[in-house]
Amino acid sequence: MSNINLSAHAIDRCVERFGVAKEDARQFVNKRLRDAVFIYRQSDGNQRYMSDGMVIVTNAQKNAVVTVYSEPSTVFASEINKTVEKVEKQATAKINQILRDLYSRSAQINEEITECYSKLSRCRNPFNFRENLSQLKYRRNQLEKEIASKMAEMNKITSSAQALKMK
Repeated sequence: MSNINLSAHAIDRCVERFGVAKEDARQFVNKRLRDAVFIYRQSDGNQRYMSDGMVIVTNAQKNAVVTVYSEPSTVFASEINKTVEKVEKQATAKINQILRDLYSRSAQINEEITECYSKLSRCRNPFNFRENLSQLKYRRNQLEKEIASKMAEMNKITSSAQALKMK
């Protein structure tokens, strides 16, 4: 993301918070934005980037920087980080427990599918087995969707925790 427009607010914040001349604000932010690291997507669609101790908030729809500010620092950073890590571990542990259960259920269904195929190959009237097989495959697909959803939730928790941690 580079050569993005700056809102009037973002220009004012560059001047106020970083001592940049108004006419140099766009170049100042765009230079940092070229090397910025994506840290968070807000629920309203705005995206936050970090570069050289600067947080840059963008609005992709408007192709504009909404605001800029210094990375917050505090004497309580280590305590905050410990709390964030603790909550992250608790949340990921719960999701991992759910995932283990889902994987176990998926394995059981896969065993039933294998057994059904085995019976299907030996029977004279395969209709009943085909119906059972269809239901098993449907249940397996539903489990796979749930597993993917939980994995996405875990990724979101991890990236949110990283964004919350203070340096």
